[in-house]
Amino acid sequence: YQRRVRGGCFSVSKMAFHAVTIDPSPFPLWHHVGLYHMASKKIFLFGGQTKSQNLQKERNLQNCLYVLSAVMCKFTSPTISGTAPPPIKRHAGILLGEKIWIFGGKTKDSILNDLFVLSLDTYNWTHPHVSSEPPKPRYGHAAIAIDETRFFVFGGKNDTQCFNDQFLFDSAKMEWLCID
Repeated sequence: YQRRVRGGCFSVSKMAFHAVTIDPSPFPLWHHVGLYHMASKKIFLFGGQTKSQNLQKERNLQNCLYVLSAVMCKFTSPTISGTAPPPIKRHAGILLGEKIWIFGGKTKDSILNDLFVLSLDTYNWTHPHVSSEPPKPRYGHAAIAIDETRFFVFGGKNDTQCFNDQFLFDSAKMEWLCID
């Protein structure tokens, strides 16, 4: 299922709005991660939930990667290798250098606290070993990069509780630190 999307972009440098058409675009998607990579001028969309291809009420979880060239206004779905995350929604995505880090989220049957890493150079997924105790499984949390090797995770929930905790992940040391 592919569709054409019409929309617009606001150019800050020109202080003007102009129309764009993105063709083809992925099907309707929500609870996904969207990340902008400045060097390549690409937007990466990963995971989330969508209606089935016949657009009935059934909702499907995704573990697909869609790449939008902000220059060409075209979506592609690159060939991926490695150990990808399962179909997932309400996860967090962080861009550190040339890697996308995916943490947590909700699958059809479980809530995760796993980390997955996608190299943007090779489009290869890895599921790295972490030497410290990770945060409890969660979804709906926030995450933000704070420098080239570390990101911060806050909050989220599981099916029985909401979290008000904070964690720092250091990708150089491959360890989590709970911040009290």
